[in-house]
Amino acid sequence: MIQNERIKSLNENQENKGEYILYWMQSSPRSHYNHALEFAVQKSRDIDLPLLCFFGLTSHFLEANQRHYQFLLEGLKDTQNALGDKNIQLIVWDKSPEIGAVELSQEASLTITDRGYMRLQRQWQDEVAKNI
Repeated sequence: MIQNERIKSLNENQENKGEYILYWMQSSPRSHYNHALEFAVQKSRDIDLPLLCFFGLTSHFLEANQRHYQFLLEGLKDTQNALGDKNIQLIVWDKSPEIGAVELSQEASLTITDRGYMRLQRQWQDEVAKNI
């Protein structure tokens, strides 16, 4: 059970009919100790819809270099395997995260994301909240 203090609505939209619950993974690309993922799993069970996870990979993220991307991709592969063991699909697109999240939200009943602490991540969240 996720504490209510950890949950924040980013817009006033209500759950609607959709094909899945979307968890947009951005600042916590991991399958363990991830409160937003746990909340998404809980909502998926409550609504009885599959959970789809999305991570948008930008090719020019701030000061990231090839070593950063190698580490990230290896971690995402581990996360994908761990989620797959739970019958949860992780999609990693070479697409700006806010664009991919909006696209995938079109068929989602509900979109959930983790908390972004960087200014850019908060801008992405604001953009998605306005466009879904």
